[in-house]
Amino acid sequence: MPNSRGSYKNSFGKNIYPSNLKYSMNYLDNIYQKDSNIVYRRIANEYILVPIKQQVADLNCIYVLNEIGAFIWEMIDGKSNTEQILKGIVDIYDVEEGAAKDDLIIFVNQLLKIKAVNGVNVQ
Repeated sequence: MPNSRGSYKNSFGKNIYPSNLKYSMNYLDNIYQKDSNIVYRRIANEYILVPIKQQVADLNCIYVLNEIGAFIWEMIDGKSNTEQILKGIVDIYDVEEGAAKDDLIIFVNQLLKIKAVNGVNVQ
């Protein structure tokens, strides 16, 4: 659901503006796998990603995910393509497909940027 500025909160809690998104039409065919240097934990009601190669005391490298971000992380298995993950989000959460797609694309790009995932068959 958009906020008053027409943006959405993505899975990292940041505002995104769907009209500014650009991605390949083949994006939904992409398959990703988790990097083995990232640890995922659920602690109480928070979901966190921690890179294990960083300095132990470097708290800037701990990433807190919201519920949908955690769902996406759990769906990234090296077998499911982005379209299957999108279908899972739409089936489980009360969100329009367009908004879910925009959030998913940005979230996966953020995971790629922090090297939490790698493309298996990225086009």
